[in-house]
Amino acid sequence: MKRFRTIKPIAYILGLAGGALFIVLLIREGAEQVGLAVARAGWGLLAVTLYHLGQTLSDAAGCLVLIPKANRVRLSSGFFLHWIGESINNLLPTARVGGDIVVARVAAMWGMPLRIAMGAMVVDVTIGVITKVFFILTYSVLLIAATGRTVLTRPALIAVLIGPLAVAGFYAVQRAGIFRLSARLASRLAKSPDWNSLVQGGETLDQAIRFLYTKHRAIAGCCLFWILSWIISSGEVWIALWALGLRPSFTAAVLFESATL
Repeated sequence: MKRFRTIKPIAYILGLAGGALFIVLLIREGAEQVGLAVARAGWGLLAVTLYHLGQTLSDAAGCLVLIPKANRVRLSSGFFLHWIGESINNLLPTARVGGDIVVARVAAMWGMPLRIAMGAMVVDVTIGVITKVFFILTYSVLLIAATGRTVLTRPALIAVLIGPLAVAGFYAVQRAGIFRLSARLASRLAKSPDWNSLVQGGETLDQAIRFLYTKHRAIAGCCLFWILSWIISSGEVWIALWALGLRPSFTAAVLFESATL
């Protein structure tokens, strides 16, 4: 209960700040035009909002699969954490990093070991990148098939070659102990023994990441949830376009969603 009391004032402050930012953006972009767009979408806007919760739930379940049962929080708590993280990611120009760090810290406040929370965050992001690469490759194939523009074949082949190599490199540096190496480098540059705890923390995080990668069934489950998340995201675009009076195919929705990744 004390943790919730500590978080509650922060939630109120962030909520008020978010409301103020929403009003400023509404005035800046033109309240009348925004109002017309909302009115045109009608109940479709509510449908998109509720539908998006399915993606948040899928993301939460995919991350929780990676965490050992002894340290795992409930799905409802995981859903709430990912809702917070997603909100931060959408508000701040920090890609996924800012929100995921907050999620890991709050999970640690709720009793999950910090090394497990941070390790699960890193592995989850890595799997998200892997599935995103294959999703974009699928998009490239669909785009060529839908438009008939064979001139796009060469960029697609380049993506096929570079994408998996980039993912393999991202995975390799984690297995090599990137956090321990980074902390050791920082410690040497600082030339202070006080930084030794940072090196130990980096080593602990590297061990947690290696441990999570040995859980092959959990990794496979996380991959499936990420794929489901990308499919749900495409469905969200499809519903939004229908709400605006358009009649796209689901393939077109996949193309639109992939273009924003």
